[in-house]
Amino acid sequence: MPFIKRDENGEITAIYDRRVQQVGEELPPDHPEITQFLERMGRTTAMREGLDRSDPAMGRVLEDLIECLIEKRLILITDLPSEALNKISQRRNFREDMQAVTGLLSDDTDKII
Repeated sequence: MPFIKRDENGEITAIYDRRVQQVGEELPPDHPEITQFLERMGRTTAMREGLDRSDPAMGRVLEDLIECLIEKRLILITDLPSEALNKISQRRNFREDMQAVTGLLSDDTDKII
C-alpha cells in the first residue's frame, strides 16, 4: 500500500512505496486522492496513451485466443453470448474481406491497376 505525505491544506504532495519519516498515512492504491494526485503530476497520461495504443493489439490477441479455444473444442461457439457471437462473426467477415482485397492487390502476375 502506498504511503502519502500531505501539505497543510490536506492535499497529497508525495507518494512513497514504504513508510518514511513524517509520512504515516497509508491509502489503498486505487484511492481517488491518489488517482487525482497522479493526474495532477501528469503521470497517468502516458499510461492511458499506452493502454489506448495497445487496445487494438489486445483485441487481436483475444480474437486469436477465442478461435484457438473453439478449434481445440475447449469452448463451443454456442457457449458464447449472442452479442459476442455477432461481434466475432463481423470481425471474421471483415478479415476475410480484407484478405481477399489484399490478395488481389499483392498478386504481381495479375495486376488490376
